[in-house]
Amino acid sequence: MTKFKARSCSQGTYYARRPSPISGYLVFTPKPICELVGSGWATWSNGYTGNVYWNNTNVGSPTTIKLTMPTGTQAFYFYAEPNEFQTFDLEATAQNGTTSGPLQVYGQAGAQYYGFYSKNSSLHIKTITITCNDDFAVGEFGIAT
Repeated sequence: MTKFKARSCSQGTYYARRPSPISGYLVFTPKPICELVGSGWATWSNGYTGNVYWNNTNVGSPTTIKLTMPTGTQAFYFYAEPNEFQTFDLEATAQNGTTSGPLQVYGQAGAQYYGFYSKNSSLHIKTITITCNDDFAVGEFGIAT
């Protein structure tokens, strides 16, 4: 797995995509706003202090970010955390229906790991859709082909 660069965007700026460390781009739909943990985004987990991408929508309604992978992606991981300092169900689902199931994630320093991989070299991860009943951020990405 190759980690994405921890600090590679301008805080407070919306991004449609982010360069992958191996090739191509990770594409966000809709465009999230980039924030720095500890500055624009309050907390994270496991000592991470890089950029995260916040979907910045209204609190209290289901929110979603769809991640579209670079061609040939065999494995991908990320962390996700709700904005409010409460517990919310966060769920990630790949294009083939593989899902994390709803995982309870706490919004204060509780970013949760999510990982997807394919054992078949001809079947790639194309998209992952993340859903939560609170606005949330994703970050701390890793990828492999």
